[in-house]
Amino acid sequence: MNNKYIILVIIFATLILLIANYGYLYNVSNDKKVAIATLLTSLYPIVTLILGYLVLSESLTMLEISGFILIFIGISFINYSRGLKKEEISNLST
Repeated sequence: MNNKYIILVIIFATLILLIANYGYLYNVSNDKKVAIATLLTSLYPIVTLILGYLVLSESLTMLEISGFILIFIGISFINYSRGLKKEEISNLST
């Protein structure tokens, strides 16, 4: 692989991570939807797996795939429970 390509990918990934971390810290410091920012940070391992597979042609093991699935299941449960809480609050106000 070309060294210039590797350096370009590293610089691009670093810039993306800086922007993402700035957005996270901005949201947390302004008390805006901290739960959403926390959920997005839980996606870092998934992004790493996908980029490793696509850019570096790494193979995925069954352990990594099962971790990938568990992360999505956890995020789904959190979103589902948040929806239930919103429904309970709206039922209490009526």
